Amino acid sequence: MTLRNIILLLFTVLAAGTVSAEEITFDTQEAWSGISGRNVSVKDGALQIRGRVTLVSKKSFDIDPGKTYTLTGSFKSADGESAKLYFGFSQFDKDGKNIQTINTDTIPWTDTVLLKPVKATDKILVVGNAMKWKKFSTCVIAYNTSSDFKDLPNFNILETPVKATRKKNAQEWEIVLARSAGTDLPAGTKIRQHGGKGAGEMYTGGYLNTSDQWQTLTGSASGKLLKGFSFRQWAPGTVKAKVCIRVNWNNSKAATEMKDIKLTIK
Repeated sequence: MTLRNIILLLFTVLAAGTVSAEEITFDTQEAWSGISGRNVSVKDGALQIRGRVTLVSKKSFDIDPGKTYTLTGSFKSADGESAKLYFGFSQFDKDGKNIQTINTDTIPWTDTVLLKPVKATDKILVVGNAMKWKKFSTCVIAYNTSSDFKDLPNFNILETPVKATRKKNAQEWEIVLARSAGTDLPAGTKIRQHGGKGAGEMYTGGYLNTSDQWQTLTGSASGKLLKGFSFRQWAPGTVKAKVCIRVNWNNSKAATEMKDIKLTIK
């Protein structure tokens, strides 16, 4: 084989191994759910969103942990009213359930088991160990858990804060809840604490406070977590996602313009 043929062959192999990036744009009103003629209009090629609105793209896309998903967009105040904006993804499992922070954000060393059955009206859980349990309002309780985290994403959630923990003896602790458990659970049920109540979606693109100047947000996600929640890696169990933007989140009187919303997958 001549040198020329070898070089041509190498170029052919390299070209075959090169995968072009996929781009999806979201610059029309039709690209989004959560909006209507009452809260959206088009101005100079940009979408103008009025009031506190959560935008979710109608189009979903498959998640391949080996690929990189880069989200970009530009935003500004349309009326001089500054407002907070969050930019990222909504994640979904194989059944189409929306994966929130509380479904996967495990708190280390809180896996334990119920030693006694729990009634929906009970405010005390009797467990094997609660040494590392947290008394934070942002924590929830997941049940039917697994120590290998194969239960994630876990949608069996008690959104009940822990008021106190008490060690009764070497094998028994009490977890005092701020309010009733809300469901019946048998003895032997495995539970753990999860965090992130109120955090919600995967804000890969970050957040900003709008001003009268255009500001650009960008962020990328790749890979998949075994447990926990991240803005840079997909949550356990994620198979599809949509773009999600929370607009005017702290100011329902504000109006925000947005343009050049684009997802690049490569």
